[in-house]
Amino acid sequence: MLVKTVLLIDKRIEQTVKYKKILENSDITVFTSSEFSDALNIMNSFEPDLILISDSMKFDIKKAIEQIRVLTYNTRPVIAVLSKSNHIQDRIEYLDSGADDFLSEPINSEEFKARIIAHLRRSFENCFSEKTLLFNSKISYKMIKRAIHEGQTWAILLIDIDNLEFYKEIYGELATDKLLQTYSAIIKSSLEKTDYIGQLSNDDFIVITTPDKAEKIANYLIHAFDTVASKFYSQAD
Repeated sequence: MLVKTVLLIDKRIEQTVKYKKILENSDITVFTSSEFSDALNIMNSFEPDLILISDSMKFDIKKAIEQIRVLTYNTRPVIAVLSKSNHIQDRIEYLDSGADDFLSEPINSEEFKARIIAHLRRSFENCFSEKTLLFNSKISYKMIKRAIHEGQTWAILLIDIDNLEFYKEIYGELATDKLLQTYSAIIKSSLEKTDYIGQLSNDDFIVITTPDKAEKIANYLIHAFDTVASKFYSQAD
């Protein structure tokens, strides 16, 4: 269910269709906008992972980038500028205003795709939990927000390990890490590729799935957790 999302802000219909097709063929969801006000609404609703903005737009792109940086402070999307210019001074000015990359047009389609995918890969790699290798709260809240605004039928499970800090005091950090890794592996094993699993905190997991699967997953997890509990807790505990 984890879908990488790009927002393309460009008034040029031909180029918009071209770039959108390139990225969608790489399993990336692409929103397009020819107006900055509409682009801001998309940013607020879907929190895109990367924003491509063309300097063909009528407004001041440098000021727009600065505004986007302020409005997306918590989600910190990658911002790349599309420009007909190849002057070094233009590159520097856009990068100084808050852009992460500057793509001079015309750009080879394969290079364009590779650079966008590379930006997205690095962005998501920074949002993993080191212990469980699941996405952290930044990505998880983003996925919840997208599920709400996409208008599809969905269900969410909140999975909480009670008293984890007390557990850590008694059993130690290594045992706690093993417990988290085991529980996250159990949750993963119960899901399909269309489901999402992430963390909201160290001991809070979430699963986004469909209503027809939610109760089945919950029942399986209760049984599976009970089965492995004796490996992590003493009988008395």
